[in-house]
Amino acid sequence: MVIIGGGISGIMSLKHLLEEGETNVVVLNKNKEPFGVWNINNHPSVLDFTYSVSSKLYLTISDFPIGNDVAEFPHHSVVLDYYKKYADHFGLMPYIKNNTEIIKVKKINNIWHSYTRDAVYKSYNIIVATGAVNKCLNYPSDSFFNEFTGEKYHADHFKSYYAGLVNKKILIVGGSDTACDIAVYLSDKNNKVTVSMKHGRWFQPRFVGAHNSADMFYSRFLDGLVKNVVGGKRVVHNIFGMDYVNRFYGSYGSGIKEWEPECDYLNDYYVKSRDIVDAIAKGKIEPRKYVEYIDGDKIKFIDNDKTSEFDVIIFATGYNTKDCFDFLEQTYTKKYKHIFVPEDDSVFFVGYIRPYLTSIPMLVELQTRWVSKVITKRVKLPSSREMLEEIEYDHEKSKKEFPCSYERLPIVDPYDYCNMIGKNIDALPNLFKLFFTNNELWRNIVYDSWNHHIFRLNDKDLHKVEIATNNIMEITKNDTSKIIRRIMIKFQLYIILGIIVVILTIVAIIRYKRKIKLGMCIKKLKNALKR
Repeated sequence: MVIIGGGISGIMSLKHLLEEGETNVVVLNKNKEPFGVWNINNHPSVLDFTYSVSSKLYLTISDFPIGNDVAEFPHHSVVLDYYKKYADHFGLMPYIKNNTEIIKVKKINNIWHSYTRDAVYKSYNIIVATGAVNKCLNYPSDSFFNEFTGEKYHADHFKSYYAGLVNKKILIVGGSDTACDIAVYLSDKNNKVTVSMKHGRWFQPRFVGAHNSADMFYSRFLDGLVKNVVGGKRVVHNIFGMDYVNRFYGSYGSGIKEWEPECDYLNDYYVKSRDIVDAIAKGKIEPRKYVEYIDGDKIKFIDNDKTSEFDVIIFATGYNTKDCFDFLEQTYTKKYKHIFVPEDDSVFFVGYIRPYLTSIPMLVELQTRWVSKVITKRVKLPSSREMLEEIEYDHEKSKKEFPCSYERLPIVDPYDYCNMIGKNIDALPNLFKLFFTNNELWRNIVYDSWNHHIFRLNDKDLHKVEIATNNIMEITKNDTSKIIRRIMIKFQLYIILGIIVVILTIVAIIRYKRKIKLGMCIKKLKNALKR
């Protein structure tokens, strides 16, 4: 069994295959060290000033708890240390071959041949886990960028040139978390920094207090209310999301009119840090819409009549997350649930997904559990025809739900996606049964912050069940979780009271009508007796 890629997706794939009894496994890692982008010694990787944009809840692996002393949004070095401990704990390191870059992968007589410079690895199955952050850099397609006479870089190479960026006029093109982090960093180095966004962006603060993670402001009760009772997801986002963000953080979560987004809140990828908003408020960064034209070192934006001079352009425009597989001889355009290939059940893609909230590692953990069970024949996939039909259905659903990003990003609703995988691997606990057998745990699951630990409660390993239960109980201590619990319980009481009022009103109306009808009957009887 060959796994291509030594990042967290490849490492989790390895771990779950070993647990399913598949021990003849090798991870081929092109970097000199494992753990992919989280290891600053690799390329591409995090930067010195990178902090997680997901709270530690959604970075936590369900059967390997993160330390209570870890900050809500830890520095990348802390996350790397956590993943190293994970690999050591489960004995994964001996299976990883570093400095082993794949040159070509070819299927010959139903056997995959993975060619490196020194060897050929043969296997019946391959897992492709090279990551959404890869060597296929995205650049704007506009030809006028070719007219710029100053320096041009991609954010991917930032570590190699940032030291020389001092006292410069810098334009950063892009609206990602990376673009904003780089802008803030460079604005502190005596640079004049401008950030241009073509489509605008929503801004979601990472926290609403030092110990209040914003991404934990969601629960299973709210999820069920939104999707099964109230309906109209966008409307509810307006009520629970957009109005909240606008009220406390300004329009679009920033109050920056130049970056007005084209889609509703949570219907697109959004930036989960407000550091750049603070820098703009201090006059350290200038926000602009998209570039209209370039003449030498002079650039004009569509929202400004003046041209401005620049020394440097940095393209923080990301990577090709869908088609960066030049080592594969065949192109697989359609993937079932972003993982499986309908026409070939021996190749799997892990980690090529973007949730609008939570984190990629959280989804990858469930993806790799599913893949390992399929490879070891413990779980069966639908037929090719059924998978193709589901792919088309998912595409149309994504088109409606994420109209601004579905074409360029494999974006998903993380809550639905996790439940879908949980159902397929029989990892969804019976909440109805749990209501009677362990009501306290049931309340924590339903009312507290949404978490992925419940997908371990059905595990055959009782130790993992214990870990998951402890993780869920620990979440109840989080300030954000306490807030969402109180709100949801109050909201439920209002619903119950509302239902009671409606029932009593209906009963009163029925009784009133009966009384009127009875009175009319008595009156008719009296009139008849008088005759």
